[in-house]
Amino acid sequence: MKFILIMALSFAFYSASADDAQPPTTEPTATDAAIDKPVFALPMRYVSSVSGDELFDALKKTNGLSKISKELYGSPIVMRSTLEKFSTAGGSASTAFSAMLAGGSLGILPVVTNNDFILRYDILVNSEIIFEKAYIKNMTDAVNMFAQNSGKMDPEILEWVLSTAPEINQLVNSDENIEKLVKEYLYYFPIDEETKKQDKKD
Repeated sequence: MKFILIMALSFAFYSASADDAQPPTTEPTATDAAIDKPVFALPMRYVSSVSGDELFDALKKTNGLSKISKELYGSPIVMRSTLEKFSTAGGSASTAFSAMLAGGSLGILPVVTNNDFILRYDILVNSEIIFEKAYIKNMTDAVNMFAQNSGKMDPEILEWVLSTAPEINQLVNSDENIEKLVKEYLYYFPIDEETKKQDKKD
C-alpha cells in the first residue's frame, strides 16, 4: 500500500518534534510478535471517546505509541480509540424488572444490568483505516438506581480498558501496513544518529 504523505507528513514530523513527549473481537492476550524488533514510533494525533486521560497515558508509555499527541492538529496520521456500551437482550429484561423492584423499594434494592462493552482501536492515514482491532467485555453489575449516571467509568471497566494497551502496542509494532508506513515516513524524513540515541533514551 502506498500512501501519498510527502507534504502532509512534514507537518506531523515537525509538530511531533516540538511536542517532545514522546476487527476480530477478542479478550486481550499476550503476544511476543514485536518484542525483539526495533521500533520506530510514528507521530500520530490521538482522538478518543474514552473518558479521562488514563488510556492515553498508558498508550504513550509504550515504545511504539510514545509519540501520540492530542495536539497534533492537521496530522494525516490519526490513532482513534472508542468505547461503546450495548445492553444485551437478557440484560434489558433483567434491568427493566430490577428497576421496577428498585423503584418499589425506594431505591434500596439495586438495579441489575448486563452490558457488552466494545473497545475499538483504529489507525487512519488521510482518513483511510490501515489498522483496526476491537475488544469486547461482558459485564453484569448491580448498582443503586440513583447512582447510575455518575459519569465516572466503572473501575473494573477502566482496568480492562488499560489492560489492552500493551497488546495494542505489540500489534501495531508487528502490523504490515504500519511497517510500510514507517518505511515511507523514514524515506522522506530519515532519522540521524543523534535522534536515534535520544529515542533510545526516551
